[in-house]
This record gives sequence, C-alpha cells and structure tokens, in this order.
Amino acid sequence: MFATGVTIVTARAANGALIGLTANSFNSVSLDPPLVLWSLARSAASMAALRTGSHYTINILAASQKALAERFATKDIDRWVDVAFTEGLGRAPVLAGAAASFECFNRSRYDEGDHVIFVGEVERCTRDVGASPLLFHGGRFYTEHPFNFSGGRSRRNATAGSRPQRPAGTSALRQAPRKRQSRSRWHPDWDRKTARSNSARVAAA
Repeated sequence: MFATGVTIVTARAANGALIGLTANSFNSVSLDPPLVLWSLARSAASMAALRTGSHYTINILAASQKALAERFATKDIDRWVDVAFTEGLGRAPVLAGAAASFECFNRSRYDEGDHVIFVGEVERCTRDVGASPLLFHGGRFYTEHPFNFSGGRSRRNATAGSRPQRPAGTSALRQAPRKRQSRSRWHPDWDRKTARSNSARVAAA
C-alpha cells in the first residue's frame, strides 16, 4: 500500500570498477546535518565495495528512466553499457537525466537483520525542476501520475512496468478509489513550519 520513488545508488570500487544498483529503500534522516539513508542486502555482490568506499551517489530516477531502473535491478549483465554519467565526489557516477542526485559521504553503516543500513551525509545535490519522478508500488513501476508537478492535473491512469528483482516481498495491489479531499488556501509560512516540525521530530527520535 506504500508507494515510493526509485533510486539507483552508484559508486566506484577501489579498483575503479563502476558500481550501481536499483533501490527504493531511501529516506531522509536529518536536516542539520543533511543525512539520508538506504539499505542493501548483506548478500549483495556490491556490499564490500559500498561498505569501504568513501562516497556514493543516490540518483532519484525520473519517469523517463524506467528502463534504466530495470537494467540496474538485473543480475549478470553489464549494467553500464551506454549509460551517460559524470563523475561526482569520490568519483561516484552522477547519472544523466535523473530527477535529482545526492552525492554523499559514506558516514555510517548499521547491520540490521539481513540488510545493512547506510547513512550518507549529503555534500552536494542537484535536481531537474521539471522532471516527473518514477514511482514503485505493488511490485511495479509507474511512469504517469494523477497530478503533474506544475500544479495541474494530468492523466489519471498510470502505466505499469515489469517487476524488478529488488525490492522483494511486495505483491500486486489494486489501486483504491481516490477519496475526495477538501481544498484549503496555501500560505508561504506552511513550508517553513513543516520543515521546522520535521527537524524537531528527527531530533527527538
């Protein structure tokens, strides 16, 4: 029942090899300092390189990058063939066309169950203001959204993509009918109040 964005985490191994994998286990942690987290299965082939590397980039994918998400979720292929990128901090690749990219210092790691939680300190970020994000829900990718991101309505029906290898443990769900919500006037102070509230909630956790 929980829809997420989709990311590709990229890095460089000590020998210079390119590392990249599709993940949707991404979330914000702190505003000051700016921290984000994501998780990776202990059994992942890239675990050793990501544990020891100094930096990685979390690339938040745009709706136009569904094929790239599927490729970086596929095993036993060369994921980097014809993929456009620039080198970011620590030589971690920053993917061209991403909706946003967070270049992170590999701050800390926590072993929990069969996964490792990575906490990254954001040292640089970029975004494409006009990009619509790729979504993942019920085991499928979605490239269209009920609302666009310039304030107007777009087509309601989403187009589903194929099921990626990760994340696991999800099942196809029918979309519940949208409930009608009342509208209220927006005030510029609301964004600032929300940011302060979220920061206080993180600090108290």
